[in-house]
Amino acid sequence: MFFQYQNFKNEFNHYKKEFTEQKKEEVKNEVLMIYGLIKYKEELLRKTVEDRLIDRVNQAYNLAMNIYETNKKTKTENEIKYLIATSINDLKFKDNDSYFFINSNKGQAILFDNKITLDKYVDVWDLKDSNDDYIIQIQAKIAKEQKEGFTTNKFVKPNSKDEVQYLKLSYVKLFEPFDWHIGIGEYIDDLTKNTQEEILDWLNTIKYKNSSYSFLNTTDGYTLIFEGKKVEPKPHLYPELFKQQLEISKNPNGDFLNISLKNQIAMK
Repeated sequence: MFFQYQNFKNEFNHYKKEFTEQKKEEVKNEVLMIYGLIKYKEELLRKTVEDRLIDRVNQAYNLAMNIYETNKKTKTENEIKYLIATSINDLKFKDNDSYFFINSNKGQAILFDNKITLDKYVDVWDLKDSNDDYIIQIQAKIAKEQKEGFTTNKFVKPNSKDEVQYLKLSYVKLFEPFDWHIGIGEYIDDLTKNTQEEILDWLNTIKYKNSSYSFLNTTDGYTLIFEGKKVEPKPHLYPELFKQQLEISKNPNGDFLNISLKNQIAMK
């Protein structure tokens, strides 16, 4: 009986270890799947924004070119410039605070901060952001060398009550007749917030057949997904547990954490 008990105990430990390894592999695969889908969705949303910026700049460019071709034989150059600047400034979009800008590739502001500045020469060639990057010079370089392209810089939001500069993704395109570049941009923090909300809404819809569930926390200690459900951001219910999860998450390949909260294996 003693030997039978020992055999049973050994077999039990073997199956327990085997079962645990199987569950760990399942949990790992689930987390990697969610991680991969989040990365894919993030890239997809970013691509959507980039395509939107390209499309809107092309709209403005085509409008400007149409005005130029229609009026180049009947109106003065200054009259055409004013018509173009006014028409592009009137292009508005309901979904966000995006706005067009126009600058000459020598540094003259044409349409700047939603204002047409053709009545006087406004020199913005040496305009720098909080990172000491020359905003207009970089845009002009892209326009002259590549004809069109993306750029990032920091800038104050329109109608903002503060002077805080936010990271901005812009797309610029060369307007050949006047050696201008026409552009539009969106602020990264707004894009990030919208992306995060879409991802959280998506995670909230994921259901599992068994008692498994996903969880998601910010690195500064706030819970966003708890037991598979989206919640209003709030401090983590178990600070010590969160510290362990955060420490493990620093491993580039991820790792396992055994917890007794609900006798489950969690991976972060």
